[in-house]
Amino acid sequence: AYSNYFSPRLVRWIKENQENYDLIHFDMALTIPYRKYIKTRPTLLVSSDAYSMAAYRAMKLTRNFYHKIHLIIQSYFFLYHEKFIYHRFSKVVSVSDIDTYYLQKANPKIDIETVGIPISEHYRSKKINHFQKVISGTSSPKILVTGSLSHHVIADNVVQILDKLKETVHNNNNLQLVLLGINPHESLKKYIQQNNFVNHINYVENYSDFLDQDWIYLYPQKSASGLQTKLQQAMSLG
Repeated sequence: AYSNYFSPRLVRWIKENQENYDLIHFDMALTIPYRKYIKTRPTLLVSSDAYSMAAYRAMKLTRNFYHKIHLIIQSYFFLYHEKFIYHRFSKVVSVSDIDTYYLQKANPKIDIETVGIPISEHYRSKKINHFQKVISGTSSPKILVTGSLSHHVIADNVVQILDKLKETVHNNNNLQLVLLGINPHESLKKYIQQNNFVNHINYVENYSDFLDQDWIYLYPQKSASGLQTKLQQAMSLG
């Protein structure tokens, strides 16, 4: 991921142009290899999540031996950057207190604070239409499960929650279960094919309108670190 974000052309541009700016903003942790090319300007890193914590939690959850090895290496790799590079930034911000506390423990020299991500005005100001149908009894509740389905650990989390819901859905003829997310991991794709109670949708054109239904919303991602904006969006639409 770091190598995919790296560009010699951008390195040349930074060296030639950095003195024209008052502040250099690094957006997300995958941009930190460019930090060594900044000589005198103040730097701000918006790290979002504590990447090594997320990788470590995923490692603890997976039952696949090869995935465990991969995630252990990934966690230590991210932790190395968090311990030995983050403190070189003038300021680091994360999206939740959980991430901030974790990164401070990794290296107390990091000048870090929490700046939570707000949900967009579109979600906050949108009128919730499905409440009226709920009140009048003209809607039937459905279960919506979402997440980054291509990630093998999250796919395992989703399969676990679907297994727990299987009997409930089968015993309630009117209860629908919808799984939303692109490119499910092979293990999850196989589960969907073998279980007809799951209605999988890759993509919806208007996500906020889609959320404005009588959903029971489930987000079974156990390996996340801090703030989850998907949950905020769902809650803002009732």
